Amino acid sequence: MKVEELFSEDNVSLDSYSLVRSHERQPLSGTEASPGYAVLAHQVSERSLLPLIIYPPAEFSDKTFKEHLGEEFLFVHEGQVEVDFMNERVILERGDALHFNAQKPHRIRSVGEVQAQLLVVVHSIEE
Repeated sequence: MKVEELFSEDNVSLDSYSLVRSHERQPLSGTEASPGYAVLAHQVSERSLLPLIIYPPAEFSDKTFKEHLGEEFLFVHEGQVEVDFMNERVILERGDALHFNAQKPHRIRSVGEVQAQLLVVVHSIEE
């Protein structure tokens, strides 16, 4: 069982649908007032898509870059973000979307006056 499943109170059938109301979201890091991210679906370990809402920090949290199998899709719901791909940095504004191979090393931070909010969908590939 993955940690995300611990926050799910529903035992939703995979052939049904998963509904997470905005007031039911459980932050998986950070605090209620300032969450780092929250999962937007139930039973995500049984699915190939992982939808998240992310509130990236203003500074890159560490020097390491994330990379994993699959694809990643980002949509900037609020604010601005900088996506660092090691040898290239991309600034995304509210309403911008970015889709990339998640094996490309990456990290994200919020830039500007407003705390960024991102819809992130990770598609995982089983090995």
